[in-house]
Amino acid sequence: MPQKLDELKTGIKDLDEDLRELFAICEVKKKLDAIKQAIANKDISSEEFSEIVPEALIKLSLLLAGPQFGILLEDVNEGAIDLVQEAKSLIEKHFGNLFQNENAKSMLNKMTERQQAGSESLFDEVIRGVGYHFMWEHDPPELTPAVSIVFKNRKRKILLSTRFDWEDFSSLFKNLSEIFVELLEKGKPLAELGQIDLDDSQEVLKNIEEALGNLQKIKEIMPIYKAKTESDDNKQSVKDSSSQN
Repeated sequence: MPQKLDELKTGIKDLDEDLRELFAICEVKKKLDAIKQAIANKDISSEEFSEIVPEALIKLSLLLAGPQFGILLEDVNEGAIDLVQEAKSLIEKHFGNLFQNENAKSMLNKMTERQQAGSESLFDEVIRGVGYHFMWEHDPPELTPAVSIVFKNRKRKILLSTRFDWEDFSSLFKNLSEIFVELLEKGKPLAELGQIDLDDSQEVLKNIEEALGNLQKIKEIMPIYKAKTESDDNKQSVKDSSSQN
């Protein structure tokens, strides 16, 4: 195993573990040959195949030899990029024919089913509903608009209850929009290759158009708040000048 593998981190924990297993396999010729023979054997049983071929090779073959590789590199720590590219070369050199064996496809299907079953419980942590009520903080004439928000899952369980004043809320809104732009940018190569599920694209576009409409309303209303602030500043300036006189 390359010494640098112990020293560097890709920034993706599962990837680190799979890479260690890949390099360990490639350093032991007997083990490497056994795996390559199993892949080339079209008559091998699924049980024997899964005992010889580790799941790490299935995952890495998809990740490193597929169209997602370019996107993956963007998320990998800069110091580990050469290591990941070296792993890609090993996958292509030794296991490029992996999915020509039906047992590999079967293993992939079972891994996907397990992942989907495990993700069911993750839905309990996904925000599916938002409740809110407006409030004011401080006292006149220094009132601050604020909102109390409750995030709930599909079972109506409260995941988070918090409050934002308008500056907090505008900052959150800005950050979320930046994240969404980056998400779409990272997905462009896969979308161009037809690898993205676009079934919800119209709904997503509708949500974005409604958000843009809301932003336009905000732009129309905000000058009122700005004018009041400027007016208060002017009053304070006049007051200061009078005091000096």
